[in-house]
This record gives sequence, structure tokens and C-alpha cells, in this order.
Amino acid sequence: MANETFPIQGEWDRKGKWGRQPACEIPMWLAEEAYKVYARRYRTQQTLKRLGERGGFGRQELLDLLADKFN
Repeated sequence: MANETFPIQGEWDRKGKWGRQPACEIPMWLAEEAYKVYARRYRTQQTLKRLGERGGFGRQELLDLLADKFN
């Protein structure tokens, strides 16, 4: 489905409350590209669907995965 999205975790502040960056979503196609790198690094014991159920990628994790994918 073209409008599917995937969650990205928000950032926490030091007091355990949401920081400057709330949770958000990215297009599923982008999450699938990041997951290809994730699966290569960590195997596929945890599916992309399960990662989404657990809150998705962290922001820095997503950037790291995509940097590896597109460099």
C-alpha cells in the first residue's frame, strides 16, 4: 500500500518526558530500505513488522542505517 508508514521513536529528555522530538512516521518504502541494512547487520530474527510494533527505529539508528545503505 502506497500510504503505509513506519514509526520512528521520539527522543526522551533527562526527566523521562518527551524531549524536543516527538515520535513520528516515515514512508514504509524508506523503512524497508533501512531494514535491509539492519537485517544484514543483525540478521532477521526480528522482522520489520515486529520492529514497528515495538516503536520502530530510533532517529539516530535510522540515519546510521540509511547512511550505510546509500554510501
